[in-house]
Amino acid sequence: MCPIRLTTNRLVIREFNMDDLDVFASLCADPLAMRYMGDGSTLSRDKVEEWIRLCERNYAIKGYGMFAVTLSNGEFIGFCGLGVVPVELIFAYVPSAWGNGYATEAARAVLAFGFDGIGLEVVYTTIDQANLASLRVVTKLGFRFFETRYDEKPEPYFAYILEKSASSPTVH
Repeated sequence: MCPIRLTTNRLVIREFNMDDLDVFASLCADPLAMRYMGDGSTLSRDKVEEWIRLCERNYAIKGYGMFAVTLSNGEFIGFCGLGVVPVELIFAYVPSAWGNGYATEAARAVLAFGFDGIGLEVVYTTIDQANLASLRVVTKLGFRFFETRYDEKPEPYFAYILEKSASSPTVH
């Protein structure tokens, strides 16, 4: 199977590999970048290495997963991809990349790959209620509110859903 590689005008979205360990670990060690991910904790280099190995397994077994996002010049700026149970859009970027439209651009390419490339019918995403920037991204992409959830943090977070039939005008 050929490695997954998606491109936009400004970005390359590709499979993670161990060559990404240092830059990915740096992102995951940044409290500002990770504050809305999971319970808001940063990840150790060992955990990031485990995550890359899990990504590699998901590519082989599921045909998708989390992807490294780089600028067209190869500079790593974050990750965007599809979590596997249930299929969920997940993304995070280095703070220096915020506010440039990269999250929307990469997510649009990943969703098109999910719907058109691998035949997904629905994708979810969960957003911390305080994460207004990510709420704007998923709204632009056509996600609609699904439910309020409580999990790792005491504060609620929001679940959104995007169905293939509803995605066509926004995602493509």
